[in-house]
Amino acid sequence: MRPRRTSLPAVLPAGALALLLALLPAAAGCTSDLMDDDADGTAGGAAASQAAPAPGRHSGLPEPCGAVEEDRLRELLPEAGPEELTGEPALTFDTGRRAACSWRSPGETGTRELSVDFLRVVSYDPAVSDDDQAAADFALRAAERGIPPASDEDTTAEDDDDDGDDDATGEDTGEDTGADTGTGTDGGPGTGGDTGTDTGGEDGTAAAGAATAGTTAGSSGITSPGGELAPRALDGIGHAAFIDDRLTPTASGSRRDIVLTFHNANVIVTISYRETTGEAGAEPDSAVLQERVQNLARQLADRLEE
Repeated sequence: MRPRRTSLPAVLPAGALALLLALLPAAAGCTSDLMDDDADGTAGGAAASQAAPAPGRHSGLPEPCGAVEEDRLRELLPEAGPEELTGEPALTFDTGRRAACSWRSPGETGTRELSVDFLRVVSYDPAVSDDDQAAADFALRAAERGIPPASDEDTTAEDDDDDGDDDATGEDTGEDTGADTGTGTDGGPGTGGDTGTDTGGEDGTAAAGAATAGTTAGSSGITSPGGELAPRALDGIGHAAFIDDRLTPTASGSRRDIVLTFHNANVIVTISYRETTGEAGAEPDSAVLQERVQNLARQLADRLEE
């Protein structure tokens, strides 16, 4: 005798259907928990939920040729004509990451060259913010140029004051560190931020620069001023800044290169200024040129604060 087949009802009773619908969310939650758990039983989603470093303050860069005010240009390029004041933008792959502009003004009293370079730093380390990465890159640039940290410089000054015999030379902070390393740590496209300083000594009258009072000379005849004008960290420009000043003798005169670098949050700005004289024994005035470059740096720092 064949067993009798029993057929399921085509429609579930209302009570059974309601119970089934009530159980579905719970079952789904269990499945989700099982999928999120790691092998050691910890929730894998915990790491993903950790807050990523905040993006840098600046998401773009100013247009470099237009970022410099005309008054600052005329101060640094006093013999420049209208076309020379326009500036030449550098070609870069991404102007949102790097932008630069340069000016050149030959004149009767010498040739003057200026470049301004903006670099927006982006950190590719999830544990390091863009701003922190920019601060680290800036510190490395300062170290490559031999710039003493501000804290060390202050400590040295205090020690000298205590000894009471710092009037002799005052040139301990101005020691030339030799060849410059070029564009710093960022190998991005466009003009290098530190292109204003030539590392190759020219065969001119090297002794002339070395004999200048208050300077320190490198083996190639390149000198840096001492005392208050020595290469140093600066206060009041961006979040951190430094200035480097080097004089190179040439066959017909001399060339002074001043590089000022500062960073504001995740943007590093480098100003390179060069003045070349064609008259034997003539030297561009370090104090005057440093002040003019600092004026431009303050203007650009204010621009980034807008």
